[in-house]
Amino acid sequence: MKILLAIDHDEMETYIAGIEGVSTVTVVKTKGEIIKQLESIKPDVIFIAHDLPGEGDMQDVIRMTTACKNARCRIVYIYGDDDREREDYESFLNNCGVNVVLVGSEITSVTIDMALFGAIGSLSGMERTRSPLKKGGSMLKRMKRLFHKAPTGQYKHSFPKAGSKAVVSFISNHTTGKTYTAWNLMHSLAEKGFSCSLINMDRGYSANHYFNPDRRYHELLNYIITRNEHHSILEKCCKMGKQSIISGKPGDTEEIGREDFEKLLYHVRSRSDITLLDTRTGICDTTQSAIKHSSLDVLVFDCNPHHYLMNLKMLEALKEDFVPEKTVALINNADIRSPDFKRVYNDLSRSFIPFTGIYIAADERGKYAEDMDKLSGFICSW
Repeated sequence: MKILLAIDHDEMETYIAGIEGVSTVTVVKTKGEIIKQLESIKPDVIFIAHDLPGEGDMQDVIRMTTACKNARCRIVYIYGDDDREREDYESFLNNCGVNVVLVGSEITSVTIDMALFGAIGSLSGMERTRSPLKKGGSMLKRMKRLFHKAPTGQYKHSFPKAGSKAVVSFISNHTTGKTYTAWNLMHSLAEKGFSCSLINMDRGYSANHYFNPDRRYHELLNYIITRNEHHSILEKCCKMGKQSIISGKPGDTEEIGREDFEKLLYHVRSRSDITLLDTRTGICDTTQSAIKHSSLDVLVFDCNPHHYLMNLKMLEALKEDFVPEKTVALINNADIRSPDFKRVYNDLSRSFIPFTGIYIAADERGKYAEDMDKLSGFICSW
């Protein structure tokens, strides 16, 4: 597949170039170069950014591009932040035959994949198929109303799988052991031969307690971000065999921002078989971004019924960003003989939420429990 990139965005260019199935990537940095390269390389897909530098009116560029491209070539237009002119402009783009328009928070690595492989014709149309949670009644009843008639496979084919490159986020609305789960899972995936990278975004950077990197790596994340050297993170971060660990200073409560996180993710994801995102507890900008960019979300529970309800509340707050068919539920630190475990497990099983799977992380006694190998095997096949 031949791609013409007219987006002037280094991280996205690096990411798209690393997607399996992309054979040729031609990058242009100004409006004037588009038509010249279009005639030369005859691309299969063209990405154009609304704010691309260069002389001339962008609408004229779009008209010329749609007139010169071959019939099979698709155009993906990256509008950027939403504004008052967006609806009229989108109407113009549709009339010109532009295939996909990505706006604001819709611009993620997942939707880029979808647009690239033709998995969506109109992102807005796809978004409208996801019903928001209705208000009123108990939380469980609202969940039941939302999901009990969910058609099987509604979202299954909306998330293309580019080879073995996957992004797995670990999310929870309480301290249920996200980092511990990510650490175990990363070790299991690395043993299967996958190159894995973990980006630790949780406050306090708890991944340090499990991986125990040398002190010289504690200031690396801040160093990289301050100098805008996101592209070099994989070369400079802590490595343990096939595992790359990206984390901040232990105990530091200052978090990375969404923009810096996404820049890091584009560079890490394009050069790792599997990228694991250890998110902050609860919902924040970076957690929502991680979910939007992920190909699979692991919602981590424990045996505390109160934490279970907090996680359901999180799903409700996420609204259309929560896609059950790319989410697995995992009960961590499970003592399967305890009444609390049985309650949480039974409530999950009967919740009418069509999770892709429900897994049980090994309890201390290690009996009758799913281990990380089973979940890692699922991710490899996902």
